[in-house]
Amino acid sequence: MDDATAELVKLMGPPETWAEKISQLEWTHHVRTLECSFYEFVKAAYNVIEPNTFKSNWHIRFICDHLQALVESDDDPSKWLGPKNVITMLPPGGMKSLIFSVFFPCFVWTQKPETRWMFCSYSYAYAMRDSDKRRKLILSDWYQKRWGNTVQVRRDKNKITLFENTKGGLMFVTSVGGGMGHHVNYYVIDDPINTKGIHSQTILESVNMWFDESIRMRGHLIEAKRFVVMQRLSEDDLAGHLLAVDGENWTKLVFPMWYESVDPLTHEKRMPDTPLGQNDPRTIDGEPLWVGGFPDKAMKMFAAMPPHIQSGQLQQRPKALEGGMFKREWFNNLQRISWLGRPDEEAAMTLLRDAEYIRYWDLAGSLQGDYTAGMLMAKDRGGMYWLVHLVRGKWEPHRRDRVIEDVSRQDERKLNKSQYRVVIEQDVGQAGKSQISLFARRLAGLRFEGHLPSGKKAVRADPFRSQVAGGNVAFVDDNMRIPGLLQPEGSLDKWIVPTISEFCAFDPDERHAYDDIVDACSGGFHFLGTRGQVDDIDVWLRAGAF
Repeated sequence: MDDATAELVKLMGPPETWAEKISQLEWTHHVRTLECSFYEFVKAAYNVIEPNTFKSNWHIRFICDHLQALVESDDDPSKWLGPKNVITMLPPGGMKSLIFSVFFPCFVWTQKPETRWMFCSYSYAYAMRDSDKRRKLILSDWYQKRWGNTVQVRRDKNKITLFENTKGGLMFVTSVGGGMGHHVNYYVIDDPINTKGIHSQTILESVNMWFDESIRMRGHLIEAKRFVVMQRLSEDDLAGHLLAVDGENWTKLVFPMWYESVDPLTHEKRMPDTPLGQNDPRTIDGEPLWVGGFPDKAMKMFAAMPPHIQSGQLQQRPKALEGGMFKREWFNNLQRISWLGRPDEEAAMTLLRDAEYIRYWDLAGSLQGDYTAGMLMAKDRGGMYWLVHLVRGKWEPHRRDRVIEDVSRQDERKLNKSQYRVVIEQDVGQAGKSQISLFARRLAGLRFEGHLPSGKKAVRADPFRSQVAGGNVAFVDDNMRIPGLLQPEGSLDKWIVPTISEFCAFDPDERHAYDDIVDACSGGFHFLGTRGQVDDIDVWLRAGAF
């Protein structure tokens, strides 16, 4: 026996045992690989519960890597530098339920069997379906052979609705609106609303209220993590609600069916850089999410879907790019000028010096629901209509009324009082009359009146639509501050893009989450009146606007 062999014998024992020991090392390495990579775990476990062949894609690894890093950050905070609540927006068929509701908890139990989990969906049957898959995976020979020493399900707590392990961990299911019963470490809300519920504001609000009053209020002492995974269905769905109320406390993972580098409505990045510093790896607009994952027949069907389905369920931005009244190309062709600090300052001042101004307010009653919007509009000597300045926000009634008074006084100081008036949309009934009476006292000294609009919103918006289509509307650039016209706290800083987006999404045949800017412009135009298209081109040429 040579010296090298003798040394191996000291380390590994007799040669006849080496094959077994190497096999044990390979097995240990195999198990350790699955424990150290959620993605590898998903690939290996897939056929334990699914009969079809696993098809990998970048978005699956992307989600797995982020969920794993979030769990590991409990022991090493440097692995996740961001909010520990996660909203994931993914089209149907993207494996979201399998990843979040089946494989993820089973993976975490391999290392943290003491963790407690709650799973819910709009459908209790769907929640039960995924619970059955979790339970089958954990009880399978495949899982028990690898982690049976760590995870053993208690015989007396072994039901699809709730099962516990011998280390104190549990997993239970409920439906949206159902009871809690347990404090848990992980809340997984998978598709909280049915597609049929998007047409009911009552259903949308009840889901959001359930989350606020139940999920949001629990688990703070143990730093519970919350996962909302869904396809977007409405501006007011749970994802939209959470991002609007406290979006800074949520990590957002967005996977549109066809790649968009920026949101066509807001011009913002579709997915902000994640806590891992990663983003959508696609680079070409229109590139599909999962090449080979969806059959060609399905992709053709998706492409033929109505705009509201494509924008919501597929693109994860539930507002159609264009409704039935206003076309984006009309706004792209409108003129804009800056107010101050640019060479065209004199042009702007010349054009609008003798203009007639109106600030029309469309009111909301509370912090919930619609916005309050006050659009300052002008009609110049040539008959062009200008959108000059927008104040828009959500305020409690007392704060809202103070904002309206402050903005009106600012307008008065900047503009010629005889050329400016304030109009506030009046509610129906005695309450509306009383409200207008109170505003009249607050705005004493200003030209002010209440306006009780009649007819459908689309009918009221149609005259203004004609002016936009004819190119007879212009913007004062929101990149420049108008002296004296300041933005109240909680209002928009940049307002032109949201204004155009709301108009383009406005459809007379659909319910709108927000149409306050449309209403404010329609009302302002009603009071400014119509004198036709620009009839004095020399005024514009002399002013140097073009």
